[in-house]
Amino acid sequence: MANSKNKIFSANEVAVITEAVKQSTEIAETKVKTLSALMIGVVIVTFVGFITMVIMVATLLIDSFNAKSASNRDYSKNIETFKEPVKPSVKE
Repeated sequence: MANSKNKIFSANEVAVITEAVKQSTEIAETKVKTLSALMIGVVIVTFVGFITMVIMVATLLIDSFNAKSASNRDYSKNIETFKEPVKPSVKE
């Protein structure tokens, strides 16, 4: 009974176990490298998207201050329609 708790491995068994551990470690390292590369790609794509959004908003804000911009022309047309006097529809 005491011998079953403290099993002594033969040199062949130790070599097989050592090789299995090395192979599993290599497999785990390749998987970690692959996942790291994917995560770096996701972070880069997210960062580029955020920078693109900031540039788009800045462009819209700068364009809105331009007197010849389309948004300013539409705004001016809307203001002109509100400035026109309202004609009464009741006939006297």
